[in-house]
Amino acid sequence: MGADKCDKPQREVAVSIIYDQSTSRILMVTRRKHPKIWILPQGGVEPGESSGQAAIRESWEEAGCPRHLDPPPKLLSLDLEPEASKRYNVYWHIHVIHTTEDAVNSTTDWPERGERDRAWFSVPDAITKICEWYIDEKPVASPDTMEDVGALAAKMEKKSAKRSLKGGAMETALKAFIEDQAGATRGGLAVKAS
Repeated sequence: MGADKCDKPQREVAVSIIYDQSTSRILMVTRRKHPKIWILPQGGVEPGESSGQAAIRESWEEAGCPRHLDPPPKLLSLDLEPEASKRYNVYWHIHVIHTTEDAVNSTTDWPERGERDRAWFSVPDAITKICEWYIDEKPVASPDTMEDVGALAAKMEKKSAKRSLKGGAMETALKAFIEDQAGATRGGLAVKAS
């Protein structure tokens, strides 16, 4: 049986919604191990660092977002409620980083440049990309034996739970962003097709 939630150490993660208000588009990056999967830049908050500072650092490292920006305020925090067997309680702190496509695209070298792709998406397309990742449940290989079927089913169930947790959190973050922008502009978020 796993440890009680309060007995586990916390893992704080900063997640960045990098937004260009002039184009109404969001910058996303691919996962390193899965280059066809698009996600929001994210990473652990280091000791002595605020989640806003971590959001700027991770956005620079993963996407080449300008490093000189002030740490953005937190849009929301999400408790990812890990399964009992996990070592950490994971908390995502969502930050909106306002910049321009030109400022980001003029950066030609950043730490993870050769490890990820980056691209700008309309808000609806960003949500679609995230949903494609966590809702798509295609097995990677065909099982040869009944034992393989059981192993594959267990693996897919674990992957599905992890994808649902993280993908659902990213979708929640983008929906909160839409609501926040709608409140800020009173007329709703103007989205442009990509």
